This record gives sequence, structure tokens and C-alpha cells, in this order.
Amino acid sequence: DELTSQGLRVIAFSHQKGTATNLRKVFTHLKSLRNAQAALDDRQSSLEFIGFVLFEDPVRVEAKESLRLCRQAGIRVKVITGDYRNTAVAVLQKLDLLGENIGKDQAMEGWELAKLSDEELSVRVEEVILFARTTPEQKIRIVEALQGRGHSVAMMGDGVNDTLALKKADIGVVMGEASEVAKETADMVLLDSNFRTIVAAVEEGRGIFENIRKVILYLLSDSFSEVILIAASLFFDLPIPLLPAQILWVNLVEDGLPSLALAFEPKDAGLMKDRPRSRKAPVLDTELRVIVSTIGLTTGLFLFLTFWILINLQVEFNTVNSVIFAGLGINSLLYVFSCKTLRKNIWQVNLGNNKMLLLSVLIGFGLLLAGLYLPFLNVLLRTVPLGLGWWGPILGLGMISLAGIELIKWLFLHRAQDSVVCESKD
Repeated sequence: DELTSQGLRVIAFSHQKGTATNLRKVFTHLKSLRNAQAALDDRQSSLEFIGFVLFEDPVRVEAKESLRLCRQAGIRVKVITGDYRNTAVAVLQKLDLLGENIGKDQAMEGWELAKLSDEELSVRVEEVILFARTTPEQKIRIVEALQGRGHSVAMMGDGVNDTLALKKADIGVVMGEASEVAKETADMVLLDSNFRTIVAAVEEGRGIFENIRKVILYLLSDSFSEVILIAASLFFDLPIPLLPAQILWVNLVEDGLPSLALAFEPKDAGLMKDRPRSRKAPVLDTELRVIVSTIGLTTGLFLFLTFWILINLQVEFNTVNSVIFAGLGINSLLYVFSCKTLRKNIWQVNLGNNKMLLLSVLIGFGLLLAGLYLPFLNVLLRTVPLGLGWWGPILGLGMISLAGIELIKWLFLHRAQDSVVCESKD
């Protein structure tokens, strides 16, 4: 107990002299006994104690910080080991996974687990952090109990005895030096055998998911604005404000590069502070739907209002059409910066940290101007060059739309902060 409480693994060695035949009989007899104490008390053998062999798997320096990031990200870590309980407790205390005083509900040994029904284990598994002296079958029961509670389970292991649990888990993870059977069963092999790699993979996955949402937000908002603009024009029996070629130019040519650049947006700093999302959570959640609707309605209605005013002022239709074309293009190139992050307002982010996005927006502006001022594109898109006086209202319209988007983001962010405060108080 004294040695294992220091995190050491302990193996006791003893020996007995005799012929090979006799020793085989003694060994077979010893294996049939219930436990080590019975072997010591047994009179048929005359084992002589030699001593202990002590060894230690030192805790990696970065492991403690990686586990802290896991807890911060809402990832709960449970340790399933065949080691002696004291050894495992000492290691977990070094990693800050257990407090100084171990609660009776925080640790469980295999013999205790064997007495629990599946229903009882389903209740206990939430609180238990350490499962010691477990068998391969018990590892599967633990994984199944966690899955039954609605958790997504990643199982780490490296031996043959972990294979079944690795297969049962949602994600099986093994170290680079794991057995070949475990490697073939696992979904992920850590070539550097470093737990920090798993944390980095979680962060990278969250970043990819966020960037997918940003691209969807950008593309859907643009399309919804066009739907609102054209639908309102039809409803009020006005001419169609945008031609198909102009819509394709804005969506595919002008906005194509900015939407691609959003996919390479650097990861947000607060990614690992989020709670894990449900596997059933939609990509287009309530927040995204509201923002898409807001951008679409704001941009679409402002453009329609501009279109209606210019039509009533009897401005030449080709000029009106070109103003709406330019207004839609300017709007999409400005609010792409609002799509950089859904966690902060535009004045709180570094607008220059994605050079690819900046370049793509500049190219987008160039393509918009080309569609208005190059003669062969004027013929293709049926646009006319706009005088300098038109660009003030067009840019002003873009800034108003951008302000509306940021207002909605601000409201969502403050509501989320209030929810976090209430949760922490609870």
C-alpha cells in the first residue's frame, strides 16, 4: 500500500526448488487457489519470498494540461485499468482527476462492478472516475452504460484485452505501439502516442464544423436576399430587378472565392470552452436560421425599397438594374466579414488574420466593377456603367445591412452569456 500510493506498480517474486515435474504440479495447484493469501497459507507449497520489483509509467508533462482542456471543453475523462487501485489513484491525483480525498463514488474495482446490474451501473457510471482491476468484459459494460446515458464514447487502449471495448465505442483510439489486433480494430491510431493529439483533433474537428457553418451562412444569406428581392417585386407587379446572368455572376463568380476562403478561417479562440454538441444537433441551428433570415430580409428589403424608389422616380431601368446588381454585390462582399465568427462582433475580431479572405474580397470587388464597366461584360450581363454619385448610396446600403447583422449577433451573444451565468449559479 505504501509503494502503490506513490504511483508505483508492484510485482512480488517468490521461488521454490524442485524437479520440473514436481514444480509443474505445484504451479497447477497454485493457479487453482482463490487468491494470493490462499497461496501463502497453502501447506503444499514452500514458496520463499524474494522481493518486490517496482516500476513506474511516468506522467507526461503535457498530459495534465491536456486533461484540463478536456474538462474545459466538456469532455469527461474516465480511467479503466487493470492496475491496483492505489497505483491508479496516485496517478490520477497527479493529473488532478481526483481530489485529495477520494469519494466512495469516484472509484470502483472490478469485483464491485461485477455485483452491479446494468441498471445500477448506468446510474453509478456518471460519478465514477476510476475503474480498477477490470476485465475485458467489464470494459464493454462500462462503454455500453455510458452510451446508454446518451454519451458519445471514445475508448483508448493498446492491448488485445481492449479490442472488444474499442470496437464497441463510438471512436476507438490506440497508441502507436499498440498491438496489431488493437490497431486493426481502432478508428484512430496516435503515431506520437500523445494524449494531447486527441485534444488537438477535437479542436480541429470543432474548427472544421464552425467553418462549414460560416460558409453555409454566407451562401444561404446571399440566396435568401435574392429570393426576397425578386418575390417582393413579383408581389407588387414590378419588373424583375435582377437577370439570371447577374445572379449567377454574384453567386458563382464574385462570391465564389470569399466562400472558399471562409473554409480556411483560423479557429476561434473560444472553441475549447464550448459544451460538446449533440450528434443530432443540426448544422443549421436556431441561431444560424435567425441570422440567415435577418440578413436575407434586411438586405432583400433594403434592395427592394431602393428598387421601388428608383422605379417610381422613373430612372432608366438599365441604370436601376445595375444599381441593384452593384448593391447586392457590395452587400455580400461586406457581410462576409460578419461571417468570420459567430462568437464575437466584427469590431472584436482581427479582420486581417485570413489573408486569403482579404484577397478574395478584393478580387470580388474587381469582378463586380468588371461586370459594370467592361463593355463585353455589359453586353453579357446587360449592365451599364454607373456614375460616381451612385456609389455613396450603394455603400451606405451595405453598411446598414452590416449593422443589422451585427445587432442580431450581439443579441445572441448576450443571451448566450446570460445562459452561462445562470448555469454557473445553478
